[in-house]
Amino acid sequence: MNCTLVQVSDRQGDGFFLVGPEKSRHLRNHLKIGVGSRIVAGVLDGPLGWATVVGDDGDRLKITAPEGPVPPRPPVDLVLAMPRPKVMGRLWGALASIGIGHLYIIGAEEVEACYFSARTLEPQYRLPKLIEGLEQVRDTRLPEVTVEKSFRRFATGILPNLSPHGIRLLGHPGAGHSVRKVLASPACREGRVMLAVGPEGGWREKELDVLSFHGFVPASLHSRALRTDTAVISLLALIYDALPGDRH
Repeated sequence: MNCTLVQVSDRQGDGFFLVGPEKSRHLRNHLKIGVGSRIVAGVLDGPLGWATVVGDDGDRLKITAPEGPVPPRPPVDLVLAMPRPKVMGRLWGALASIGIGHLYIIGAEEVEACYFSARTLEPQYRLPKLIEGLEQVRDTRLPEVTVEKSFRRFATGILPNLSPHGIRLLGHPGAGHSVRKVLASPACREGRVMLAVGPEGGWREKELDVLSFHGFVPASLHSRALRTDTAVISLLALIYDALPGDRH
C-alpha cells in the first residue's frame, strides 16, 4: 500500500477523514504511523497528496483532507468479454493499477451466460479490489464499469454512442497486424485508446465484423490463444508503452 485512500463517506463534519480500521492497523503496526505523521493519501475519485494524522481512537486514524490535485483520468478504455469468474476476480486490482478509464464487460458467443451471475462482478466485491490496485500505484481514479451481457445490445446501444477514440484496437489471436505495428500509428498519440479483448478462444467471425465496422483494428501478440488475464495485461502494457510520456 503506497497511499491510503478514503471515500467521501469517510469525511467528518469538521472536514477531517477517518481511515478504516484495517488500514489504520496497517499504518499503525507496520508503518509506525501515529498522530503527527504525514502520509500520502487520497479521496476516491478526488485529490491525492499529503495528509496529516491528527487523531487515533485506537480503532481508526483521523487525517486531514489530502492536499493535492485530482489525478487525470487514464487515457485507455477496455472492452472485455466476460472471462471465467475467478479470472475476473484476479483482474480487478491489476486493471486499476495499470489504469483504465472505462471498463465495459460484455457477453460474446463463447461466454457462458452464468458468468454474469458471479459474485466477482458485484460492486461490494470489486470495489475493495479496485481500491487496493489504486493504492498500489498512488491513484484515486476508479474505472467506470459497465456490464452488458448481450453483445448485440453493446454493439447497437452503447458502442455507437461512445466518444471517438484516437485508435480502437481489437485483440485477436492470429490477426494479420501485429500489435506493435498498429500502435505505431500516429492515431495512438491522439485521443483516447480503446482495447477490445475477447474470450480465450477469440471472437467469432460475426463479432469481428461488427467490431471492425465500428473502427476496431484487429491485431495480435502472436498466433497463440492466451489466457484472458495474460492477454489483457500484456496488451495494456504495450499500449501504455506506445503512448507519449505525458499521457501515462
